[in-house]
Amino acid sequence: MVSILLTVSVAIGLSLAFSVGWWVIIVGTAGITAAVFYSAGSRSLASLGFGECTAFLFLGVATTLLGYAVQTGSINYAAAATAVIFGLLISMMILTNNVRDIKKDEQHRRTIAVRLGKKRVTRTLSILAVLPYIVLLWMAISNAATPFILLALPAVFLAFKLPRAFGRSGTREKEIAVMKQAALHHWSFGFLFIAGLLVGIVVH
Repeated sequence: MVSILLTVSVAIGLSLAFSVGWWVIIVGTAGITAAVFYSAGSRSLASLGFGECTAFLFLGVATTLLGYAVQTGSINYAAAATAVIFGLLISMMILTNNVRDIKKDEQHRRTIAVRLGKKRVTRTLSILAVLPYIVLLWMAISNAATPFILLALPAVFLAFKLPRAFGRSGTREKEIAVMKQAALHHWSFGFLFIAGLLVGIVVH
């Protein structure tokens, strides 16, 4: 199944390259390479502590900017800021997963969560929880995007629950529940953000 999906992805990428530009091949090749080395082998990017950075770059920034550039032929501040926001959100999910797996990973993986320890990595998660909303506010205040994107602000309450939940949790079941909360936060932010963009289009 993975081979089939990879083949389809390459075919789509090549068709985009012919219609948009050769740079699509470079971005696509970098993404496929990152995907392979993310989890392959005992010295994978994820096991060495680069999982969050890889997710930020390729699952957040690269995919968002690539999609925008392919459709519009350009990149602007709003697209770049949006890419950063969703890169931070996916990094939060990866970090939440790694915090949950600290005990399991201590023997064979050196993730950021293992390197920092639960107390310090929970503080790091708190910082990550705030950053997307700082970028969101900047986008609205600077008129980089419609102010209606602030409809996504209520999702911050879900974000703040994550580090607090890890501080309280002790059982494996509770920590798995925190991972579900991280996914819910990501989904809620994305839904409200898109809703804000659509409202902005309708109003203007």
